[in-house]
Amino acid sequence: MAGKYSFSPLYPAILPLAWAFFLSADVPAQIKLVDPCIPDSEVVIYSVTEDGSPRQSVYEERVFRKNDSAGCHYEISVHSSELELTAKTRPVDFFMYSIVSVNSFNKASIRRSLSLVENNTPLKADELGILDYSSLVISLRGFPFASCSEASLVLLGVQNNLGMKITNDGSERISASGKDIDCYKLELGLSGFWGKLLPKARFWYAAASPHQLVRYEGPKAGIGSPTRILELKEYTVKKH
Repeated sequence: MAGKYSFSPLYPAILPLAWAFFLSADVPAQIKLVDPCIPDSEVVIYSVTEDGSPRQSVYEERVFRKNDSAGCHYEISVHSSELELTAKTRPVDFFMYSIVSVNSFNKASIRRSLSLVENNTPLKADELGILDYSSLVISLRGFPFASCSEASLVLLGVQNNLGMKITNDGSERISASGKDIDCYKLELGLSGFWGKLLPKARFWYAAASPHQLVRYEGPKAGIGSPTRILELKEYTVKKH
């Protein structure tokens, strides 16, 4: 694909894949997400707890399969006390190409949007291109769990990446919403020396499709922030 990056003035909360690069037949392609096969009208509700706070809040994610001029896509919305988000992603490669969000803080609320207009970033065989780290919790439902042991995250359009890496820790059965669930466990952290010192984020996704998030443990907003835990509370598919 010829051209260069062009960003609309939008919020970086999506995790699309970098795709369509100049790769010869004997060079393995970069890591790509896959369709988790999310059913139409899926609703997932999580309890949210943080260090030092006994109060629990609710994080709700809704997914709809829709068709418009851009073709078939998932429309994903998130609702919580701190975040309202709407995103669109292609099923075939779980590419998030449109997102609008409103983040609410103690003294301000900020509306942001992000879209990837064009991309010509070459990625290596072990790299996964993303636009932002903040919605990995959604996009990693499409991680190729069965075939990929680790992936280096590359923030597209940035010259000096932080060296973030996703490690696939294999299968683990955990308890959530009153039952035991077989999961894939992923770990997000810095690679190299600093990765041994700084906290990591951990994600558990249901081993069975549609690979909904079952549990998340990690920093709320970065180094030094409270540890946040999201745990599956309710999973339903609404009937029309």
